[in-house]
Amino acid sequence: MSQARRRTSKVGKKPADVAEQTKRNILKAGLECFAAAGYNSTSLREIALQADISHGLLRYHFGSKDDLWRACVAFVTDQVADSQLSVLDQVTPENALESFEAIVRVFIESSAQYPTLWRMLAFEALKDSDRLDHVFQLVWPIHAKIAPLFKVVQRQGHLPNFTNESFFLFVVSLGALPFALAPFSNRLCATDILSKEQRENHANLVIDTLFGRPEGHRT
Repeated sequence: MSQARRRTSKVGKKPADVAEQTKRNILKAGLECFAAAGYNSTSLREIALQADISHGLLRYHFGSKDDLWRACVAFVTDQVADSQLSVLDQVTPENALESFEAIVRVFIESSAQYPTLWRMLAFEALKDSDRLDHVFQLVWPIHAKIAPLFKVVQRQGHLPNFTNESFFLFVVSLGALPFALAPFSNRLCATDILSKEQRENHANLVIDTLFGRPEGHRT
């Protein structure tokens, strides 16, 4: 970064839209760096370099490394929660299954859009930690809100062998990990699983498989 650009980033008050874009760039860089090396092996200076900003500007927006890690997780989970809640707001007894499938699709598509989040969480899932606790604190409220819809879908004869928790684990395994492990998935299937076409194909395959519907016979 040039000296002139460093001075510009430190002197004067940024317009709100520029500041917001800077924060999004930092979050994107944070997701990439934490996903590549894990929390312990990632430094704020590395993230600042990835975001092409000064270390001081990063600290101005997010403070500590722990604060930034938590902000990265919240950035993605908040978007997923908003999309899923918008579906829940429109649920009726007549569209319960369709709505539940839409919630699953939102989760799968977000996993494809942000595979870095699941790579980050893979580091944390190896042991209990405050950061893993934080993930559950973010995820559990929306998980609990989906639970009544899950019960309605079960009463309609679907997913009889699952609990809400085991179903979520199943969807993580089927719907998120293939994107998180994209290099492996691509090598195995000779494709680009993160491409728009393959993301949609994978989401359709997971939903068709879970709900026992032959591919091409969706409602």
